[in-house]
Amino acid sequence: MLLPKVLYSLGAIYYPPLAPSSVAAIVGTGIITLTWTASQGLVNSYTVYRSTSSGGETSFVTGISGSPYIDNSVVPGTTYYYQVTATNVVGEGPKSLEVHGATADGGNHGTLTNSPTWQTSKPSVLSTWGNSLLIGNQASNQYVLTSGTLSDTVPFSVTAWINRTATGLAHSAGILGGNGNGMGFYIVSTDKLSVGKVGTNQVTSTGTITSTNTWVHVAVTYDGTNARFYINGTLDSMVSYSQTFSSVVFALGNIEGDPTTQALNGAISDVRFYSNTILSGTEIAAIAAGTTSGQTTTPTQWWKCNEGTGVTAYDSGSS
Repeated sequence: MLLPKVLYSLGAIYYPPLAPSSVAAIVGTGIITLTWTASQGLVNSYTVYRSTSSGGETSFVTGISGSPYIDNSVVPGTTYYYQVTATNVVGEGPKSLEVHGATADGGNHGTLTNSPTWQTSKPSVLSTWGNSLLIGNQASNQYVLTSGTLSDTVPFSVTAWINRTATGLAHSAGILGGNGNGMGFYIVSTDKLSVGKVGTNQVTSTGTITSTNTWVHVAVTYDGTNARFYINGTLDSMVSYSQTFSSVVFALGNIEGDPTTQALNGAISDVRFYSNTILSGTEIAAIAAGTTSGQTTTPTQWWKCNEGTGVTAYDSGSS
């Protein structure tokens, strides 16, 4: 007969923890949040097991202090199966009941073109993320090409994290840009943010982004009358502007219409596009702060650039 593992210490008997109860997988936008009721008795940490097939869970994350755990590394549209265990000084207890969940598939996935590089640098507020995407210098012709068009009809909003390697570049540095009659959001050679029809009729921010090797959150909204630029969650400037755009294929970290000279020359992460939506200053500040409180609008497209491997930047948006 197999006896349970026990530990005798100072006259007390300790057993491994019981399995966590009431485990739930709560599906959010681009994330699955696991919650559970703490195991009875002495618990030092928890382990999450994960698989893409029922019953196939293997150890995924160890040393978790307690509920909840947010899984930011999910592929949109893929079902994930989870179990949770508790561990103490005696050992690991039994697995919980299995739960599962799948996030929405935005469908407009991006393909890494000309070998941009995954890296582990990330904005500090994205503490549970593991990676970002490094786009090479302006002659590298590196970018992420979306598989479909973006409906950039007015109004729209764009947010992103960027980490520049160099400033004062000879050409504009693309953040999210289409071709021809599409919208472009980028940094011009004077280091100001800019939005406009690619190649013509752009407006720029008042403030500049001259820091290098530093993560900066940038955003723009356009309502058909005014373009508003935000830097690190704060409104930088509002500029009168009138322009219409066409729905075209886009590039992340470049301008799809001229990728040979307008690569970002830096890292990019957490790129969000909102069609027919003007984000409020409160929402943009919440995104820049990495807090869910205050974020009330789901991105139409959302490229987290958190995959860390492969040649696809998945779209976790709502479309």
